[in-house]
Amino acid sequence: MFGFGEILKQAKQLQEFVEKEIDQIEVEVEVAAGRIKVRMNGKKIPTAITIDPVLLKPEERDQLELLLLSALQEAARRVEAEVKQRVSSVLPPGLSLPGF
Repeated sequence: MFGFGEILKQAKQLQEFVEKEIDQIEVEVEVAAGRIKVRMNGKKIPTAITIDPVLLKPEERDQLELLLLSALQEAARRVEAEVKQRVSSVLPPGLSLPGF
């Protein structure tokens, strides 16, 4: 029979494992036929942004802003999906963690 201390120990191990998995996640999103690329890590922090110089013209500003916002939102969605998939793959059936 497991004691409360053992349950806490296992919960901490699971948390450490999940944090390591999240640290390994990196997604890349392309929008506008690859004219904007965004790379984001598992903590939803953008790590790289590449913008085609064509979009850097003043008259393209509105389009650039919309495309960049779209790329960042899609990258965040993909990170969230990847985190959920990885976390659920290590949990016993029927068990979930808050926020995942």
